[in-house]
Amino acid sequence: IVDEIMQYKGMARKMAMHEYSSSIIKKLLERCEESQVGRLIEVLLQDTPALSCHAYGNFVIQHLLRFGTAQQQYRCLRAIEQNMGRIARSEFGVCVVTTAMKHASSHDRVWTARAVLVDPRLLLQMAQLQDGGKAVLLVLSSLPEQECAQACRRLVEAADELHASECGKQIMADLEASGLDIVDAMGKC
Repeated sequence: IVDEIMQYKGMARKMAMHEYSSSIIKKLLERCEESQVGRLIEVLLQDTPALSCHAYGNFVIQHLLRFGTAQQQYRCLRAIEQNMGRIARSEFGVCVVTTAMKHASSHDRVWTARAVLVDPRLLLQMAQLQDGGKAVLLVLSSLPEQECAQACRRLVEAADELHASECGKQIMADLEASGLDIVDAMGKC
């Protein structure tokens, strides 16, 4: 089936972005040997930013992060980091960030979290997305203490903006309940 998909230029991308055929791509990633799906994965890795922000493509990238080889996961994670501003602002992309943070090594989680902090408003924007709270908590918990405190300070400074949305209110409550005490973090800065 992979040979059939790869026979047509752009077919892998189209299938990854289709409601039903994306499930076929996910099953191939999950169940086939790397030697069988290597060319398919190369195409998916090249399209990581676009697929991450797509309603169905994001699930394909999440599957790659879960079931790919260590090298494939590493390359996918680097593509996410390099395009973090685009991916993390997307309602679908923020789910990819969450999965990346869950499946990355502790070292890679720190670098991924730092990629979020490059844009001072990105963490705030993520917090306002429906599934962004999980990603925000993973980002904060992956950072060294001082960087976490600075990131929490940014969120506290934007509390009015966060409280204007249901998702923002929830992340403030989650932060207080998580043990990442934002009030204590403010005192450390």
